Amino acid sequence: MVWHQSRRFRRKSVGSSMFSIPGYPMMDKYAWHEPQWRVVRERMHLLPQAMLIVANRGTGKLGFASRLAGHLLCEADAQLRPCQDCKSCSMKDSGHHPDLHLLTTEAANETAVSFLGDHVQRYCADDRPKKGTKSKPSSIINVEQVRSVSRALQMTSARGGNRVCLVTPADALNINAANALLKILEEPFPGTYFILLTSQLHTLPPTVRSRCSVLNLQNPSLADSTSWLENGGEIDSNLARSLLTCGFGPLEVQQMFNSGSPDKLASFATELADVVGRGEASDLIASRLVEIGPRLGLRLIQQQLVRGLRISVGCEEPNDRLARVLRIGLGRDGCHRLYTKIGRYLHWPRGAVDERLFLEDIAWRLARSGAEGD
Repeated sequence: MVWHQSRRFRRKSVGSSMFSIPGYPMMDKYAWHEPQWRVVRERMHLLPQAMLIVANRGTGKLGFASRLAGHLLCEADAQLRPCQDCKSCSMKDSGHHPDLHLLTTEAANETAVSFLGDHVQRYCADDRPKKGTKSKPSSIINVEQVRSVSRALQMTSARGGNRVCLVTPADALNINAANALLKILEEPFPGTYFILLTSQLHTLPPTVRSRCSVLNLQNPSLADSTSWLENGGEIDSNLARSLLTCGFGPLEVQQMFNSGSPDKLASFATELADVVGRGEASDLIASRLVEIGPRLGLRLIQQQLVRGLRISVGCEEPNDRLARVLRIGLGRDGCHRLYTKIGRYLHWPRGAVDERLFLEDIAWRLARSGAEGD
């Protein structure tokens, strides 16, 4: 099989990561990516200049992209992985390869993975005021960043080989940035490869998607994820499996354990199951969402709503007390409406709406659900 425009590869996956993320154990590779990596490696000579890698959050897609970028930049004739010995590999691993370009957000910059190094700083403009009130880091990739990359790619390759531009997350591109990137993808520079990463394919403009070959990385199995977590340190296996079945990726779960979030999430789920339908509890729900991290808590609620919908059509769900309470309190239509409302919020850039007001609205809907039959 050759690479074709918009061809989707759906084989079972496994790949490697050559960097560490704060809170994640150092790994040479993620075992669940290896079969798919071998498929990509066998077709390296047919690799399209624009790839769109799609995978769920916390499953290692940036590690897969890093390995691919390293292979494209490596100056040796490596087979399944970059040699790690040539000058190009050394520069990439040290975080300042001149032919590796990275487009990301300010928010990602503030929690940058170690391998990104100076690659993050090169195009990550900080537009926040230097004085006065503090503002949250931007969660979008703006048009000036794309234009800066375009100007840089017009220059000759510093190492005389390939150039790679990583865009992560690609769904953070605003409309102007997406249009500017589209112009580059329509007439790509010779010897330049674009690797876009996203966990929300549907949010990308169709024009950008049409210019890329899509590579879908499948999720690791529950057994693979649990094994990986157990090898990374002491964890509560039952709690880890519960979080994994809620839709969180293994890398996310590992970060949660390092930050103490799993216990907070478990406590929040228990409390929420106790107070759903009690109108006077809306302030408590909103406060608890703020404490554990609004987006983390909202994603947990979303997953429980999905479980509630599955229960409503006869599916059995483990550890489903909260899901059953939500299903009974909100009803099938109410679960669907609330899931959609939270989903829209999670797709908006941070700061696009008043976060506290939104949380209070969600808390009010949950608290009144049983009493008013929403």
